[in-house]
Amino acid sequence: MSKFSERGSKVDCLKAEIKPLSLTPSPYNWHIQYLDEAIECFRKNLPISCIIVSSALVETCLSWEKWRRKPEEQRIHITIREFRSGNLTTLFHEFIDSDIPLNKLLDTDELKNLGELKKEGKQKTITPVRYIMVRNKFAHGDLFHHIFLPATLISGHEKDWLDYGIDDYSEWLEASLEIVAYVQLLKTMRFIKAFTDFLLENEDFEGQIIGKL
Repeated sequence: MSKFSERGSKVDCLKAEIKPLSLTPSPYNWHIQYLDEAIECFRKNLPISCIIVSSALVETCLSWEKWRRKPEEQRIHITIREFRSGNLTTLFHEFIDSDIPLNKLLDTDELKNLGELKKEGKQKTITPVRYIMVRNKFAHGDLFHHIFLPATLISGHEKDWLDYGIDDYSEWLEASLEIVAYVQLLKTMRFIKAFTDFLLENEDFEGQIIGKL
C-alpha cells in the first residue's frame, strides 16, 4: 500500500471516530461541509485547498463556540462584524485558558509553550503555533521567502515524524505539500474529535447528534 493510501485510510478511521455533533447551526452544519471538503481536497491531491479548508473548519467551530458562550441577550444583538472580529490567532488566545482542546493542534515541541502560557495567563504571541503559521502561509499567500521548504512547516521532532508517517530526517527534509496538507488535516480532525467529545461531556451544551458524518 502506498503512503498516500495509508494516509487516506488513517483519515477514514479518524473520521469514523468523530461524534456527529451539531457544532454550527442546523440545517447548514457548516462544520460537516468543511470537513467533507477538506478530506475530498486531500483525496484529489489538492494540498493547498486542503490546508485552507481544514483551518477554516477550526476557525468556524471556535467562532461559533465563542458566540454560544455569550449570554442569550447578547447573542441576539451581536453584529456580523463583532462575530467575525477574531481570526484564528485571536480565537486561539481567547480559548487558551479554557477546556477547549487546543493542544490537539500543536506538535510535541509546542506543548510546553502552551502549558506555560496557560499557567501564567499571558496574552502574548505564542511562537510558534505551527498550525496557524501553516494556515497563514497559504491563506494569505505568504510564501515570499527566497528559499521555501515545506519541511519548515512540519515539526522537526522525531516523535511527530512517527505519528505523521515520516520515516527519517531525509524524508522530512524532502517533504512535499501533500504531507504538509496531511499533517494539517490530521491535526484538524483530532481537534474536532476532542472538541465534540468535550462538548458532549459538558452538561450545558445545547447541540445535538445529527446522524452519521
